[in-house]
Amino acid sequence: MYHSGIGPIQLNNLFTSLNLPNVSESLIRRRCEEVGPILENIAQQSVDNALFEEGLLTKTCNLQADNDSDAIHAIASGSETATSSSGIASTDNTNPVCGPISVTGITASADGAYQRRGSGRCYNSLSGTASMIGKKTGKVVGYSARYKRCRKCDVAKFKKRLPTKHKCRKNWCGSAKSMEPDMIVEILKRRQKERYPGN
Repeated sequence: MYHSGIGPIQLNNLFTSLNLPNVSESLIRRRCEEVGPILENIAQQSVDNALFEEGLLTKTCNLQADNDSDAIHAIASGSETATSSSGIASTDNTNPVCGPISVTGITASADGAYQRRGSGRCYNSLSGTASMIGKKTGKVVGYSARYKRCRKCDVAKFKKRLPTKHKCRKNWCGSAKSMEPDMIVEILKRRQKERYPGN
Protein backbone atom coordinates (compact mmCIF):
# COMPACT_ATOMS: atom_id res chain seq x y z
CA MET A 1 0.00 0.00 0.00
CA TYR A 2 2.75 2.44 0.94
CA HIS A 3 4.84 1.63 -2.14
CA SER A 4 1.89 2.21 -4.48
CA GLY A 5 1.26 5.62 -2.89
CA ILE A 6 -2.34 4.99 -1.85
CA GLY A 7 -4.03 5.45 1.50
CA PRO A 8 -6.97 3.76 3.27
CA ILE A 9 -9.61 5.61 1.20
CA GLN A 10 -8.08 4.60 -2.13
CA LEU A 11 -7.60 1.05 -0.87
CA ASN A 12 -11.26 0.78 0.11
CA ASN A 13 -12.28 2.22 -3.27
CA LEU A 14 -10.26 -0.58 -4.87
CA PHE A 15 -11.95 -3.16 -2.62
CA THR A 16 -15.35 -1.75 -3.59
CA SER A 17 -14.50 -2.13 -7.28
CA LEU A 18 -13.53 -5.75 -6.60
CA ASN A 19 -16.77 -6.32 -4.63
CA LEU A 20 -14.83 -6.93 -1.40
CA PRO A 21 -15.81 -5.63 2.05
CA ASN A 22 -14.20 -2.41 3.25
CA VAL A 23 -11.46 -2.44 5.88
CA SER A 24 -11.20 0.09 8.71
CA GLU A 25 -8.26 2.49 8.78
CA SER A 26 -7.21 1.33 12.25
CA LEU A 27 -7.04 -2.28 11.06
CA ILE A 28 -4.91 -1.28 8.08
CA ARG A 29 -2.52 0.63 10.34
CA ARG A 30 -2.25 -2.30 12.78
CA ARG A 31 -1.41 -4.66 9.93
CA CYS A 32 1.17 -2.21 8.59
CA GLU A 33 2.79 -2.09 12.05
CA GLU A 34 2.95 -5.90 12.07
CA VAL A 35 4.43 -6.19 8.58
CA GLY A 36 6.76 -3.16 8.88
CA PRO A 37 9.58 -4.76 10.95
CA ILE A 38 9.59 -7.84 8.71
CA LEU A 39 9.94 -5.70 5.59
CA GLU A 40 12.72 -3.69 7.26
CA ASN A 41 14.65 -6.89 8.03
CA ILE A 42 14.26 -8.09 4.44
CA ALA A 43 15.42 -4.70 3.15
CA GLN A 44 18.48 -4.78 5.42
CA GLN A 45 19.40 -8.28 4.26
CA SER A 46 19.04 -7.18 0.64
CA VAL A 47 21.29 -4.16 1.26
CA ASP A 48 23.89 -6.30 3.03
CA ASN A 49 23.94 -8.79 0.14
CA ALA A 50 24.21 -5.96 -2.40
CA LEU A 51 27.09 -4.41 -0.47
CA PHE A 52 28.92 -7.73 -0.32
CA GLU A 53 28.41 -8.25 -4.05
CA GLU A 54 29.60 -4.69 -4.78
CA GLY A 55 32.76 -5.26 -2.75
CA LEU A 56 33.39 -8.59 -4.40
CA LEU A 57 32.94 -7.18 -7.90
CA THR A 58 35.30 -4.34 -7.01
CA LYS A 59 37.84 -6.89 -5.80
CA THR A 60 37.53 -9.05 -8.92
CA CYS A 61 37.27 -6.24 -11.50
CA ASN A 62 40.66 -7.21 -12.96
CA LEU A 63 39.17 -10.43 -14.39
CA GLN A 64 38.53 -10.42 -18.13
CA ALA A 65 35.11 -9.06 -19.07
CA ASP A 66 33.01 -11.31 -21.28
CA ASN A 67 33.59 -14.88 -20.15
CA ASP A 68 34.45 -13.99 -16.59
CA SER A 69 31.52 -11.66 -15.89
CA ASP A 70 29.16 -14.62 -15.49
CA ALA A 71 31.65 -16.25 -13.16
CA ILE A 72 31.90 -13.06 -11.10
CA HIS A 73 28.13 -12.89 -10.65
CA ALA A 74 28.05 -16.60 -9.81
CA ILE A 75 30.73 -16.00 -7.18
CA ALA A 76 28.82 -13.03 -5.79
CA SER A 77 25.65 -15.10 -5.56
CA GLY A 78 27.52 -17.75 -3.54
CA SER A 79 27.93 -20.57 -6.06
CA GLU A 80 30.34 -23.11 -4.51
CA THR A 81 31.51 -24.50 -7.87
CA ALA A 82 32.31 -21.02 -9.18
CA THR A 83 34.23 -20.03 -6.07
CA SER A 84 36.23 -23.24 -5.94
CA SER A 85 37.13 -23.17 -9.65
CA SER A 86 38.11 -19.49 -9.62
CA GLY A 87 40.22 -19.64 -6.48
CA ILE A 88 38.36 -16.65 -5.02
CA ALA A 89 37.17 -16.84 -1.46
CA SER A 90 33.56 -17.78 -0.78
CA THR A 91 31.01 -15.04 -0.07
CA ASP A 92 29.95 -16.76 3.13
CA ASN A 93 30.73 -14.09 5.72
CA THR A 94 30.00 -16.51 8.57
CA ASN A 95 32.70 -18.96 7.49
CA PRO A 96 35.59 -18.55 9.99
CA VAL A 97 38.10 -20.06 7.53
CA CYS A 98 37.27 -17.49 4.84
CA GLY A 99 37.71 -14.02 6.28
CA PRO A 100 36.38 -10.92 4.53
CA ILE A 101 38.24 -9.75 1.44
CA SER A 102 40.08 -6.49 2.03
CA VAL A 103 39.97 -3.88 -0.72
CA THR A 104 40.59 -0.16 -0.62
CA GLY A 105 36.93 0.71 -1.16
CA ILE A 106 33.95 0.72 -3.46
CA THR A 107 32.63 3.44 -5.73
CA ALA A 108 29.09 4.51 -4.90
CA SER A 109 26.73 7.41 -5.48
CA ALA A 110 24.60 8.86 -2.66
CA ASP A 111 21.65 11.21 -2.72
CA GLY A 112 18.88 12.37 -0.42
CA ALA A 113 15.28 13.43 -0.87
CA TYR A 114 12.68 15.27 1.17
CA GLN A 115 9.00 14.52 1.68
CA ARG A 116 8.20 18.13 0.78
CA ARG A 117 9.93 19.92 -2.06
CA GLY A 118 12.22 22.81 -1.08
CA SER A 119 12.09 26.14 -2.88
CA GLY A 120 15.82 26.81 -2.69
CA ARG A 121 15.31 29.25 0.18
CA CYS A 122 12.91 27.33 2.40
CA TYR A 123 13.29 23.70 3.47
CA ASN A 124 10.62 22.67 5.96
CA SER A 125 10.04 18.98 5.26
CA LEU A 126 9.21 16.79 8.25
CA SER A 127 11.00 13.74 6.87
CA GLY A 128 13.78 12.80 4.49
CA THR A 129 15.48 9.74 3.05
CA ALA A 130 18.90 8.99 1.59
CA SER A 131 20.32 6.03 -0.32
CA MET A 132 23.68 4.93 -1.64
CA ILE A 133 23.96 2.98 -4.91
CA GLY A 134 27.01 0.93 -5.90
CA LYS A 135 28.65 1.61 -9.27
CA LYS A 136 29.35 -2.01 -10.25
CA THR A 137 25.99 -3.56 -9.36
CA GLY A 138 23.63 -0.57 -9.55
CA LYS A 139 22.05 -1.86 -6.33
CA VAL A 140 21.30 0.02 -3.11
CA VAL A 141 24.16 -0.61 -0.66
CA GLY A 142 22.95 1.69 2.12
CA TYR A 143 19.94 3.76 3.16
CA SER A 144 18.73 5.97 5.98
CA ALA A 145 15.72 8.06 6.99
CA ARG A 146 15.01 11.05 9.24
CA TYR A 147 11.71 11.95 10.90
CA LYS A 148 11.01 15.15 12.79
CA ARG A 149 7.63 14.13 14.15
CA CYS A 150 5.82 11.15 15.64
CA ARG A 151 2.03 11.33 15.46
CA LYS A 152 1.41 9.26 18.59
CA CYS A 153 3.82 11.37 20.62
CA ASP A 154 2.27 14.59 19.27
CA VAL A 155 -1.27 13.47 20.14
CA ALA A 156 -0.18 12.45 23.65
CA LYS A 157 1.57 15.78 24.14
CA PHE A 158 -1.51 17.69 22.95
CA LYS A 159 -3.73 15.73 25.36
CA LYS A 160 -1.12 16.14 28.14
CA ARG A 161 -0.68 12.46 28.85
CA LEU A 162 1.94 9.77 28.38
CA PRO A 163 2.03 8.21 24.90
CA THR A 164 0.95 4.62 24.48
CA LYS A 165 3.62 2.00 23.89
CA HIS A 166 4.81 2.29 20.30
CA LYS A 167 7.91 2.29 18.13
CA CYS A 168 8.70 5.99 17.96
CA ARG A 169 10.21 7.00 14.60
CA LYS A 170 11.25 10.49 15.58
CA ASN A 171 15.03 10.69 15.21
CA TRP A 172 15.75 14.25 14.10
CA CYS A 173 15.35 17.68 15.65
CA GLY A 174 17.62 19.78 13.40
CA SER A 175 16.77 21.66 10.23
CA ALA A 176 15.39 19.86 7.19
CA LYS A 177 18.30 21.05 5.04
CA SER A 178 20.83 19.33 7.31
CA MET A 179 19.07 15.95 7.08
CA GLU A 180 20.73 14.87 3.83
CA PRO A 181 24.40 15.23 4.82
CA ASP A 182 23.72 13.66 8.21
CA MET A 183 22.04 10.63 6.65
CA ILE A 184 24.90 10.09 4.18
CA VAL A 185 27.49 10.33 6.97
CA GLU A 186 25.45 7.81 8.98
CA ILE A 187 25.38 5.37 6.04
CA LEU A 188 29.16 5.61 5.62
CA LYS A 189 29.84 5.18 9.36
CA ARG A 190 27.51 2.19 9.56
CA ARG A 191 29.26 0.52 6.63
CA GLN A 192 32.71 1.14 8.15
CA LYS A 193 31.71 -0.80 11.28
CA GLU A 194 30.59 -3.84 9.30
CA ARG A 195 33.04 -6.33 7.82
CA TYR A 196 32.39 -6.36 4.11
CA PRO A 197 34.63 -6.48 1.06
CA GLY A 198 34.13 -2.77 0.36
CA ASN A 199 35.54 -1.56 3.69
